[in-house]
Amino acid sequence: MDQLAPQLHDLLSTVRALYVLELSEAVRNHPESFVEPALRTADGTLAREGTPPTPYRADLIVKSTGETVQIDSTRRLTFRDAAFDLNRFTVHIGSFFWDCANVRVTGVTALEQDLLTTWFERWFDTEDEREPDQTGLFGVVHSLSDVEVAGDAWMFQIDFGSAPADACTDLIASLESAGASSLEVS
Repeated sequence: MDQLAPQLHDLLSTVRALYVLELSEAVRNHPESFVEPALRTADGTLAREGTPPTPYRADLIVKSTGETVQIDSTRRLTFRDAAFDLNRFTVHIGSFFWDCANVRVTGVTALEQDLLTTWFERWFDTEDEREPDQTGLFGVVHSLSDVEVAGDAWMFQIDFGSAPADACTDLIASLESAGASSLEVS
């Protein structure tokens, strides 16, 4: 991506920081919890659902009770909508929550489930190989909603979890390489 990519990355990093602060605080407040656990079936395989069928990570699960603790962003960075022209691809970013990003992609004529599944599983860490950082977080995405297709537009939601801003820029690059013409995140 061209010279605007660092500005885009900085903006995404700032949006991410607000949520990660809340999530890492919850980790400190629930020390006896599984952090960002992947939900699994009785035989230990990843539980998958949706279109495309993807796994899901909870924010925290309290070890003693099995209670799931969901951390929803309470603060959102407010800014004017920004547009970034990256080669032949335009990215529009409006104020959004890192754990609930609404995504709309245009210029794609067919749903390429493999594209989203491959991207998602790379950042989900299906084998749980990542080690926690200093805040106890694993740098992983949590969920991808069903993808709705309307003409040449795809619409879906992503909970980027504790994944770095690179997860979002990687998604943008993947969609651009698939022939998308624009992406909106709000």
